[in-house]
Order: sequence, then C-alpha cells, then structure tokens
Amino acid sequence: MWPNRNCGGGFFTILAIFGLSILIFYQVLITLILPIRFNLFILLIEISLLFFLLFRIIYPRC
Repeated sequence: MWPNRNCGGGFFTILAIFGLSILIFYQVLITLILPIRFNLFILLIEISLLFFLLFRIIYPRC
C-alpha cells in the first residue's frame, strides 16, 4: 500500500537497539551497585522495549 515504506528494521531501529543495549548494560551495573526498586523498574522497561524492537525486525508488519 505504501511503496516507500521500509518493512522491518530501518536504520533508526538498528540505532535504537544499539542505544538500548548500552543503556541496559549501564543500568545493570547501577542496579548491582545500588539495588533500588526504581532501577529495576527502569531496567524492565528498557528490556521490554528492546524485545519489542527485536520482534519488529524479525516479524515485520508488511
């Protein structure tokens, strides 16, 4: 239906996955040093967003 639409992961999706991976790494380090529930909540949100982006690359909607 949209001829110029990128099916699957584009450059922004790959860049977002790379950035989220770095954020998750640092968030795990912070959580190991200072285990606060809010840090675990942020880590859970970041991991779920990463899995959503990976799912979008593996199973595109086109």
